Amino acid sequence: MTAQRLFRHIWRFNAIAIAIAACLAILLGLFALREVTKSLTRTVNVRSVTPATPSSPNAPELALSGFTWLQPGRVLWSPLTTAQSYRYGGRAKASTSVRNYLFFDVEQNVTTRLLPDENALIVAARQLRFGPRQEAEPLRQTRPGYTRRGQPPLRALLITRVTKDTDGDGLITARDKPTLGIAGPDGRGHRVLDLAIDKLLSVSMIDAQTALLLVRTLRGFEAVRISLPAGDVTRRDVVAKLSTAQP
Repeated sequence: MTAQRLFRHIWRFNAIAIAIAACLAILLGLFALREVTKSLTRTVNVRSVTPATPSSPNAPELALSGFTWLQPGRVLWSPLTTAQSYRYGGRAKASTSVRNYLFFDVEQNVTTRLLPDENALIVAARQLRFGPRQEAEPLRQTRPGYTRRGQPPLRALLITRVTKDTDGDGLITARDKPTLGIAGPDGRGHRVLDLAIDKLLSVSMIDAQTALLLVRTLRGFEAVRISLPAGDVTRRDVVAKLSTAQP
């Protein structure tokens, strides 16, 4: 084999290798473009988020997810949720959020709603319980031979709602300043607390008629005592000053 023929074969091999590499690079580029397009166009599912300005004038349809026991043998409850689609940051998003709660008193055969409307976003509904554990209710067994332990008596419900876009991002979320409310153990008599806060940090029961909230306000970190079930603020104490580095 002459040197000229050898170089010809090497050149052909290099040409084929370059062509294959170019094809692979094009395929990889097309695949990356496809993945980026899918990421930008697919709908992202989020929870407890709603646009501050609804895209549709029609009220979103409410859905009932199913009852669970709030007071075993007496009161059932279920969240009323809405599903909304909107665009934010150039991407399509679908959000499921709790707007209200439905209560069913099995003794009186009566249904009631926590709130008169579904305009706010309910971030949390905490059960305030205090006292000795009640007898276990033989209503459901999670596995053969096992009965769920009873819970302390339910004294009230602490409801955390968000009604306004306070951080200016165009969304109503748990990052916005909340509004707190107290409702009775059967979900009735919801009352908004006379308390402006930036964030609810924790809830503790001192006794059957008093709940202690640790909140962040303009004054700093405060321990706030709430009388139950009336929902009156009976005492506020600043337990720590707010650092300028605090978000």
